[in-house]
Parts: sequence; structure tokens; C-alpha cells
Amino acid sequence: MDDGWFKALRRIPFRWRNGRRSPALPLGVSLGWLVALAIAFPVAVSVAQESGDDDDPLAASTLTVNVELILDASGSMAETIPGTENQSRMDAAKLALLEVIAQIPERDGLNVGLRVYGHQGSNSEADRRASCQATELLVPIASVDKAALVRQVETMAPTGWTPLALSLEAAAADFAPGGESVTNAIIMVTDGEETCDGDPCALAGALHAAEIGLTTHVVGFALTPTQREAVRCIAEEGGGELFAADDAASLTEAVFTAFTQIETTPTPEPVEVETDMEVGGYVAGNAFGFLDEGTPGELSVVAFGSYEDGELALVIRNNRGEAVENVQVEIVGRAGGELVVTGGAQGIQPFVVEDGAVTIGYGYFSGAEFPEDTEFEFDVSADPAGTDEITGKRDLIVEEVNGDEDAIIGILRNDHDDDIEGFLITAGVCFDEAGQPTEYVQDIAGGGTFAAGDSVPFSISTALSEAPCSHFLVTGYGSAP
Repeated sequence: MDDGWFKALRRIPFRWRNGRRSPALPLGVSLGWLVALAIAFPVAVSVAQESGDDDDPLAASTLTVNVELILDASGSMAETIPGTENQSRMDAAKLALLEVIAQIPERDGLNVGLRVYGHQGSNSEADRRASCQATELLVPIASVDKAALVRQVETMAPTGWTPLALSLEAAAADFAPGGESVTNAIIMVTDGEETCDGDPCALAGALHAAEIGLTTHVVGFALTPTQREAVRCIAEEGGGELFAADDAASLTEAVFTAFTQIETTPTPEPVEVETDMEVGGYVAGNAFGFLDEGTPGELSVVAFGSYEDGELALVIRNNRGEAVENVQVEIVGRAGGELVVTGGAQGIQPFVVEDGAVTIGYGYFSGAEFPEDTEFEFDVSADPAGTDEITGKRDLIVEEVNGDEDAIIGILRNDHDDDIEGFLITAGVCFDEAGQPTEYVQDIAGGGTFAAGDSVPFSISTALSEAPCSHFLVTGYGSAP
């Protein structure tokens, strides 16, 4: 049997807020706000050049630019900047930010908000829990309220830990969906890496791909080389850039670099995914368009969902170049680098998976509880098709299928030469509108004989599901004597 580790890093469960997914870098306030303006200004400049308006380029823009600065108030912001007369990182940031706020143009379509993190508790181990839960929207993303921005900046003080991922996750609920002529952007400001065991890189990537289409730029102040590499992926996964500054002079230089290098473009409309119903194979449904292509030459998990009711919905694709059977999945979960749970997949069907095709199942952990930021690793293996010469499992063709808020219904056909005796087992994986698997569902029916060549109806109830099963994959099998 072949096996290869397919690692999928993802927070579990992946929550959605207001119908969309909802995860800092340590430089004080200043550079973050300046870069925020750098996001807005290039759009306006290009419009101004066309319109001839040299006084206020943003006044000529018809684009909507929504920017939220996520500001570091961790305890390390109290450190003194080398070469200064006892000026702290926070002091320098506040002075620069207040100057920038005074120059922000006020026009329709430009909206600037401010969020802070690590501003409660302290940076002691005793207060870590409280500080790692501390993030707050201080100024909403609605126009440019300079008085509110100034008031909040003046009260900033270095305090606690650095929950970058939590802040990004909360920020997702602060934005409306993106679209044509709309730019949604986050400026993550930090003087250090994540210290609260979150995964800001994965969350930045999810936010960039979600309906709000957030671009995340990272501004790092006085970062060590290790810290810089640790936060680089936040910008990369979030579709943005990493700006670094080591002192007040390089901070100013970074601002000008941001103005010239950040190109503002409208947030793309959500990708239209083909959701027509596909039938006639061992797996049918209208969720194929949500699936990744998988790892070439391997078996890999291409979709998995939230850990709900003790189960983790899975979809596995076969790219081995040949049909396989008896797919097995071993699962390891880690949080903060430590092993927290192990388990395996159950309910995997169809039994035989053609090359390029998929099979579904669920991860089972014997009811174990584990942290929400658990990252899963999947070890997928299978035998070549035909290895098991005594199995009685018979995969069934899904001739027709449909679904509503109460059930997935359809018709199964027995294309095998022998009759099926006993129970028929049908199973499905539900997806939400954004392509996120939500749960694994199953029905066991029958008890009679399902003759070769015959067709029978099936129904899988989804009436008690927490989320509508608007998109799904479904399959069925029985057993021959």
C-alpha cells in the first residue's frame, strides 16, 4: 500500500460570521496607518491623472476603498528604539500616526477603521489567557472619522500578548463583501510573531479567498530575521506585501515604498463555481466544483469540514493513475506544535475509486475534545483495485439525485452481475454556499434483495442539520452474498 502525508493546515472549526469567513505585525501605529493610506492613494492617483484634479486626487475616485488597521498593543511595544532618547516603539508610532491622520483626505468611498489587539491584561504568563483573547474594533470602517482616530491613538499603551490570528478572524466581520470597484484591505501591524498559538497565515489565505476578498498587508517593526520569516506568510497568503522597518528612519522609507509599490485593484467578485448536478457515477451531486484537484500522483484529502458532533467530513481524491480500493485515512491533530488527538476515517465510500475520482467519509476521534486551532495531518493509503478478492461490497451508480432543506433524494442502480442482499447504505457530504464542507450524513435502509440491473430510490434526511445542505456529494453501496 502506498501512503504519503498530505498536510492541510486549517483552524477547526472554521467559523463563518454574517455569511462569510471570519485571523499583526509589530510596528506601532504609524507605519500601519501610512501603509493603509498607501493602499487608498494609488487608486485615487490613477483616477486623478485622468480627470486632471490635482488638488485632491481621491475626490475624483469613484472606487470604494475600505481599510482596517489592526494595531499591536503588546508589551514589547514599550521597548526603546535604538539611537533615540528613550523613545519607545509605541511613542514613535503614535507621533507618526497622528501626523498621518491629519492628512487623510475625506471623501465619499474612502473608509478607514481601527482595531487593536493585546491591549488587555499584561505580557506576563499569568495574564496570557486574557490578553490572547483581547481584540477590539475601536473605530468602525465608515468614512474617515479623524476625531475618533486621534482619540483612540492617543490612549494607546503597550500592554499584553500578540493574538494575530484572533484579530484577523474578528476583522473579517468588520467588512462588507467585496466586488467590482471595491477594495477591502487589512494592515496588520506588529513588532513580533503570533504568541497565542493561532495560525494567522492560514486565516489570511482564507480571508483573501472568501467573499470579502481581503488583502492583508503586514508592517513589521524591529523584527528579528526569524520573526520576519514567521510573519512573511501572512502577507503572502493574504495577497499583500510585507513592509519592514528597523528604526524611525527606515520606517519613513518604508512608508514611501508602500506608496509606490502597493497597487490597489478592486476586490474580485467571488469565483463562480459550476454547481450543476452531476449523476451517472458512483459519486453524484452539485459540489464537485468546490473541490481541489489534489496532489498529482497521490491520494489526498481535497476537502474537510468543521469538527461537528464528533465527526470531521472528508473528501479524498485519487490521483494515483490507477483505480484503487479500500481507502484508509489516519489523522493526527496538533495544536501549538503539540500532539492533541489522533483518529481515523470511517464510512468511506465508494469502496473502489477510479483514477481522478473521489470518495467520501468522516474522521472519527472517539468523542475527543481538542483546541479550535488544531491543525490536521492526513495519511491516506489504498490498495490497487482488485486486491480484495473476497469483499462483498458493491458500489452503486447514482442515476438521479436532488435535494432540499429536508433531504437528499435519488435513485441508485445496481450495475453488477450479482444481486445485493440486506442493507443499502447511502452517505453524503454537505457543503455551504462558499464550498465549505459542513457535515457527513448517512442513511441505512433495506433488508431485502436488490436485483442486478434494478434501480431503487433512496433518501438521506438533512432536516436536523445545523446548516442547509444546499450543495452535496452523495454515494451508495450494498453487499453481495
